[in-house]
Amino acid sequence: MKLEEREVMIRRITLQCEELQRENTRILAENGRLNDAVSVLEMSLTEVKTHGTREVCFLTPRIEELESSAEALVGEVKSNKLDVDLMAGLVFLVSSKGEQDAGKS
Repeated sequence: MKLEEREVMIRRITLQCEELQRENTRILAENGRLNDAVSVLEMSLTEVKTHGTREVCFLTPRIEELESSAEALVGEVKSNKLDVDLMAGLVFLVSSKGEQDAGKS
């Protein structure tokens, strides 16, 4: 290999090394930005989890209380329905007895 060919090859390799160094610097900068973004997202996730845990702790007893009230209301509605059905039966009996008494007169 001639001296000129070696010099050309050395220049080409030197240029490639410089280009790779620039690319490496760019990648390192991008990596730093991405690490910062991940850190911000991790902090946000921690805040969201903490907020969610507080909300669950706050709402759970209230939801249980509402469920209990709803179950009690269902029982009351069933009881009232039975009372209404019984009263409707009594009204029917009284009205049919009244019609029978009116028919005898």
